[in-house]
Amino acid sequence: MANHASAEKSIRQRKKVTAQNRAQTSTMRGACRKAREALGTANLETVDAAFGTMQSTLMKAARKNKIHKNKMSRLISRAAKKLKAITQ
Repeated sequence: MANHASAEKSIRQRKKVTAQNRAQTSTMRGACRKAREALGTANLETVDAAFGTMQSTLMKAARKNKIHKNKMSRLISRAAKKLKAITQ
């Protein structure tokens, strides 16, 4: 248990940041999952919308340092490669 006001404040801040991180991570994973599912259906309109959402979400997460920028690039690149295969 915290004995000082500053320690109590840091506990409050940590809880708040942890909640934000979990929400961001959950949103990111959900967008990636929806994009993967859409790529499996090969419905072009659904795939385009899901890919755009996934790309935007991953870029935002990398900008906020939730994931590494190379991981973001890798995930987007792999999805774009599958999208290109579908459209051809």
